[in-house]
Amino acid sequence: MSLPPRCSFSPDMYTPDYDPRHANDSPFSFDGEFGLDGRTLPFRTCETPRAYGTPFQDRRLPLLGLSDWDPNFRDDEDDPTCIYYDIEWKLQLKKGRLSKLVEITEENLTLAPSAYWDKFLSVELAATARDKLPEPRYEPDETTVVVSVEKRSERNMRKRFDVLIVDWKTIEDKLRGWAPLFREGNKLRIYISFVYKEVIQPAAATTRSRGRGATGR
Repeated sequence: MSLPPRCSFSPDMYTPDYDPRHANDSPFSFDGEFGLDGRTLPFRTCETPRAYGTPFQDRRLPLLGLSDWDPNFRDDEDDPTCIYYDIEWKLQLKKGRLSKLVEITEENLTLAPSAYWDKFLSVELAATARDKLPEPRYEPDETTVVVSVEKRSERNMRKRFDVLIVDWKTIEDKLRGWAPLFREGNKLRIYISFVYKEVIQPAAATTRSRGRGATGR
């Protein structure tokens, strides 16, 4: 026969002046579960952990969405209210070998990476690709992302995605997990490589195929 879970009681869960055998003798009514000051009394069970502790230690730093983000806000570096990170992104061209066309660094970002991509980075990447990539036309091939924290004991997270379809939730979850390290003063960085490749036109592909066939004979 299974026994019910054992409860562990702490001193603050016991009131010496209270005896459950004489609960009905109290001149105060607790039917509504309210204390003398009108607030609800805390109710504890064996399964429910204590909900209070040190608020500062328990507070998690957030990544800001567009609705919470203010580009003009200046935070306290010693006591930040959200996560800060850097993005170093580069545009690369795959044509025989991989060549770097552009490399740009954005520092002290507070907007969540997914929101930053939607509002800023995707637009800047498209404009840079139009300006830097030569004819014939090129298209996105893959995107590689490395998330790192400035602490030797922590390993970088490396991810590869097709074209420009990045799982930003995975990236943001990693940043949130490193929030305590960021609070200690360790820098967070995201390295992104956007790799483009040549778009093979049907006519060009046919010509190349014929050329290889003639050489083979």
